[in-house]
Amino acid sequence: RWWKAVVPKRTINNYGELQLWWQSQDSGKKASREFFKATYEAIERHPEDEQLAVTGMNYLFYLSDDQKTLMQVGRIAIEHHLNHVQRTDNCAGCAAGDTIAQIANSYARILARAKGPKRAIAMLEAVLAAREKDMSVYAAADSYITLVDFLYRVKRLKKAREKLDHALTAFNG
Repeated sequence: RWWKAVVPKRTINNYGELQLWWQSQDSGKKASREFFKATYEAIERHPEDEQLAVTGMNYLFYLSDDQKTLMQVGRIAIEHHLNHVQRTDNCAGCAAGDTIAQIANSYARILARAKGPKRAIAMLEAVLAAREKDMSVYAAADSYITLVDFLYRVKRLKKAREKLDHALTAFNG
């Protein structure tokens, strides 16, 4: 496994350091693995720093295709940080619930492959029920697109249409 062979070029101890590395990271497998490991270790060292932990968990979905690890990351994020309030001071158009929405969408895709679309539907419906009012139009739209896709896959066409109608009404609002 690559984990033991990778030594990150720096450590991450706070949200600012996480953002700095994310915005300036090199592309490529080696750089992604270094950032993944440094982010994972930062979350372990600083679980009390919710901005670091939740934003870091979101980034892990962009850095790895390890379904087992990402299933755990998604579950932990939704179970323990559903009410996370993302910083919006450096993000035009962002809202307090967008990071959780992004994590939920990424987790739903993995959950559907691993456990079936019905589990993903239930999780997305729960996240939308709890946080839709805190999401930007873009994050909520992405969540509804994912949800409607899974509803169509399991042939719940009437419910898919209802969710699509709700989303269109809310976004045209």
